[in-house]
Amino acid sequence: MAFRIPTNRVELLRVLSAKADVSQTKAAAVWDAMLALARDGVRQSGSFSFPGLGKLERVERKPRRAYNLATGKRVRLAAKTDLVFRVSKLAKSAMLPAPPPPAAPAAKKHAPKAKARPAPAKRRPR
Repeated sequence: MAFRIPTNRVELLRVLSAKADVSQTKAAAVWDAMLALARDGVRQSGSFSFPGLGKLERVERKPRRAYNLATGKRVRLAAKTDLVFRVSKLAKSAMLPAPPPPAAPAAKKHAPKAKARPAPAKRRPR
């Protein structure tokens, strides 16, 4: 049977309970506890780290200006707070394919010089 990537909470809990060999209710309790830890960590310190996966951070965005494309007028956008997840280098290297090695510089071949073309013949005025 091929592995199917979970797309919602129920499927995720089903896979977690099968991998950890626990009941789905225990897997749900662990998942909810982990989310509560992340929520409380971001609220208190501004960030929460998932070891080996990445970091959840609260980011303060500056106020900025933009254009309303419909009217063409400048609009002020207020400062806001966002939540950003930064994936760790370890997780990136495990999930993404390795970049190809840099190509060795090609040896330069001396191309023969192009022969000079004769100047075009001038036309006589009529």
